[in-house]
Amino acid sequence: LGLQWQWHANSSLAWSAVLPGKGHLRLFPHPQNAHPKNLWPAPNLLLQKFPAPDFTATTQVSWHVDSSNYNGKRAGLLIMGDDYGYLAITHDGEGYKLIQVLCKNAPKDGAETLIAEQRISTNSAYLRVQVRAPDARCQFFWSADGKTYNPIGQPFNAKPDTWIGAKVGLFCVSTQPARRGGWADFDWFRVAR
Repeated sequence: LGLQWQWHANSSLAWSAVLPGKGHLRLFPHPQNAHPKNLWPAPNLLLQKFPAPDFTATTQVSWHVDSSNYNGKRAGLLIMGDDYGYLAITHDGEGYKLIQVLCKNAPKDGAETLIAEQRISTNSAYLRVQVRAPDARCQFFWSADGKTYNPIGQPFNAKPDTWIGAKVGLFCVSTQPARRGGWADFDWFRVAR
């Protein structure tokens, strides 16, 4: 990983892998069972500081989930701060879907709120967030083919966290205590104007 990336806490080898010859980053759904309300205490968020006042971050993710152990597992694109939002791919009894979630006052145990969901036909999607100055307005988008992007959910303003500014990045978590049960392959992560 490049030097712009940092984990939300001290890293662990159990959270990720770069597989030789595959060309992508694999993240594993680390359980957040001690603090299931929100991602604030989750150590396995892979983040970087905002690169500019205006930017667009895009990634492609493929979600591989154990058909018998999919509950509470999700992976996606995240804007992290005291308030945060993300667009994630998840699986339920009916198949795969994208969800947009917002959380206010995360350090004070603010609960996540599901803002939007979109059923998708495969385990793979392109996820994008546009950040615009002067108030760090964030809007998520998704695409099935990497060409046509559709907005999803509602925009929100990024907020700095307690010690540093807001960050953008990737995550893969589970509200269940089991670590087994899937992984997310992120093929690439690109930042543009």
